[in-house]
Amino acid sequence: MRGLYQRGAVWWLCFRRDGHLYRVSTGETDEARAILAARDIRDRPELASSDHLYREIELYLKSLKEANRRPHTCEGARAVLRPWALAMGPERSLVEIATRDIQAWFNGKRETVIDQSAVAYLGVVSAFFKWALSKRKVHANPCDEVSAPKVRQRYRENWIDRETATRLIDGCLDLELKYILLCALHAGMRKGETTMSRPEWFNLNRGFVRIPAQDEDWKPKDGCARTVPLSPKFQSFLTFVYPPRAPFMIAPQVEQNTWRYRYDFKFRFNAYVRSMGLECTYHDLRRSFASILVNQGVSGFLVAEWLGDDISTVQKIYGHLTPYHNEISRISG
Repeated sequence: MRGLYQRGAVWWLCFRRDGHLYRVSTGETDEARAILAARDIRDRPELASSDHLYREIELYLKSLKEANRRPHTCEGARAVLRPWALAMGPERSLVEIATRDIQAWFNGKRETVIDQSAVAYLGVVSAFFKWALSKRKVHANPCDEVSAPKVRQRYRENWIDRETATRLIDGCLDLELKYILLCALHAGMRKGETTMSRPEWFNLNRGFVRIPAQDEDWKPKDGCARTVPLSPKFQSFLTFVYPPRAPFMIAPQVEQNTWRYRYDFKFRFNAYVRSMGLECTYHDLRRSFASILVNQGVSGFLVAEWLGDDISTVQKIYGHLTPYHNEISRISG
């Protein structure tokens, strides 16, 4: 049959339609069954109409937006799928991706990140293929047969104490990086919020930062506005040392592109915290903001409001840090 060829043990079909060249796996190792499968593929053009991976990813992300999924969800999916497509070969089509390809990619991920993260990445890719399956772009979801470890997703408990937080901030000579540290440790801001922070968010006279529900095309993770009071140290830093810069507080010249963050300070941040003898992520500092406050006896309701989280989340993660209360002695009469 014209266009039918063998790659390894599996027979594939190569044909051109509407100016596009398609290479589709029949999924068969027997030539006779492969011929029947190839005829079925040609008779069902909707199954063979997938474009290259980058294009399909953009269509998938568009469908998420149309379904009113949170911007953070779309950004997270893009952050996983674009590097995954690069690993697969972005010129390939969806139907060319086999379970063994994804298994090899997943095994490689397990060498660079913890199993919980690797399984989460696999879930994003699987959701992408579920969408493709619903659009009849693939025969099956190749992620279904990937061998993955059983993991229990859990809250991370990596944070630093008050003294270490102070040492981290006071030891930073890079003023922009010090601002970044203060955003997390003194205002509980997320990485995306810090990156997108603008001078108009800050009211230095009244001493607070107002994170908006939306700023042009950007939204915070929960899509809700919140106000966080500025600590005296943060307010003094912004007033006398690091006055607000436009249009953004950090890297004002950098514009949003296809990457997840407008500007990513990951390498500067990692290099500095390691030089201070620490191993933590930026989000760990946001957790530290909450844990320090709860440990000092600040109401969980206030901490939840400043974080933009539910009170149940704060109680679940940080409740055990609440100081000892003498009221428990009443149980003995």
